Amino acid sequence: MKRIVDVSGYGCKLKLDCGRLVLEGKDGSLVTIPVAEVAVVVLSNAAVSVSGAVLAELATEGVAVIVSDRAHLPVGLFQPIAANSRQTAVLLGQIQAKPSIKSRLWRKIIEAKVKSQINVLRENNRKWKDIAAIKVGRGDVSNVEGTVARSYWQRLGLFPVRDRFAKDANCFLNYGYAVLYATTARALCASGLNTSLGLKHCGPTNVHCLASDVMEPFRSVVDRAVINWVKAFPDTTEISRECRQSILGAILGSRWRTSIGNVSVFDALSRTAVTLRESLLNDSVELELPEYCGREVA
Repeated sequence: MKRIVDVSGYGCKLKLDCGRLVLEGKDGSLVTIPVAEVAVVVLSNAAVSVSGAVLAELATEGVAVIVSDRAHLPVGLFQPIAANSRQTAVLLGQIQAKPSIKSRLWRKIIEAKVKSQINVLRENNRKWKDIAAIKVGRGDVSNVEGTVARSYWQRLGLFPVRDRFAKDANCFLNYGYAVLYATTARALCASGLNTSLGLKHCGPTNVHCLASDVMEPFRSVVDRAVINWVKAFPDTTEISRECRQSILGAILGSRWRTSIGNVSVFDALSRTAVTLRESLLNDSVELELPEYCGREVA
């Protein structure tokens, strides 16, 4: 099973040795992990050292690397360049995709996102039936996504308002979403899709617009993790090592229902990426969006 590796030790160095990623602590301690088992590396401490050679090898193996600031919040993403044999054909398919197809795909994504939010509300005994009655139009031109999101966060009551710059539980969401964003971008690149070409998201500051689109229905796994953390530690706003491990554990341990059975988040995102690619190439809505079905029992 693939891993998300969080590197948080002050002065820690990342090295490579015979296909293994070596984490060397300042005290000389060593932790080794086969590179083939790694999906994402999160550098949670600004004092971690890593060489260009290590980054190049990780990229070759399809590993995404997230860089964090001094507050442990992700601020950068080092993403492998896609090496899919169909990359050129897929790029043309993305560029030439009909607006009507992209509009229908976006509606399907938002329908899945709203359904996932309803499930979270139900699990937390919050009002949800009025949201279930809302219909998403083609392309979501009426912005059902935004309307539902406002009600969703108000009913959960984690914070006064969803604000990614606020120093409250929003920080936990920011961390989890950044990891999910990187994991999604990795799956899309592996399928040959160009992540700069989004269905809905666009903007000069977002180089992975398509990842922002595709991750929407998967956000609920982070929401659940943060809700549980806030319930357990209501007075803390620090993104501690324990907090990060809790969120990463929720993402890694999540199971997703697909047409071929329940799979990990990595396989779920890969399946979504491949079916999105085929939808764009074939001018059809073949997109499969797996549904969260719980956590893996250790």
